[in-house]
Amino acid sequence: MKNLVLVLAVAFTTSVNAQWKFEKVNNGLDDPYKICWNKNQYGELLKIEKTDVGLIVYLQHYKAFEQMQIRTDLSFFVNGAWKKYDFVCDGVGEETVIIIGNLLDGDNLDVKTDFLNATKLKFRLNYEDYESEIYEFNMQGSTAAIKFMIN
Repeated sequence: MKNLVLVLAVAFTTSVNAQWKFEKVNNGLDDPYKICWNKNQYGELLKIEKTDVGLIVYLQHYKAFEQMQIRTDLSFFVNGAWKKYDFVCDGVGEETVIIIGNLLDGDNLDVKTDFLNATKLKFRLNYEDYESEIYEFNMQGSTAAIKFMIN
């Protein structure tokens, strides 16, 4: 009985920490589509959507930017160490979308591998007053998110 309680407690703890949410969206206008998202403690969303060019990962950020290209630092926490990448991302719209890129693109193989294996992800937007703001996401379940999107 103690083992069953322990297994249930571990399963519950794991499910609470799994940050990725999986949805099938049917808005009545487009064909139904899948989306995965991950919300941090401040409400920013890290999303994965399938497009004609592949799986696009982006940060939905609620502050508008004047410029359309934003230098962004990404750090993935993988196997006990931070692995940093520097991107020039596209910002789109008043609720700025920072596009990381296509996870299925062969040019981003290191990013894809780190995305799948990371336990944490940190963003820093290098733009005027926002340079000191760092956004962190729990990446547990990212492999399941990618599998959900591909299958």
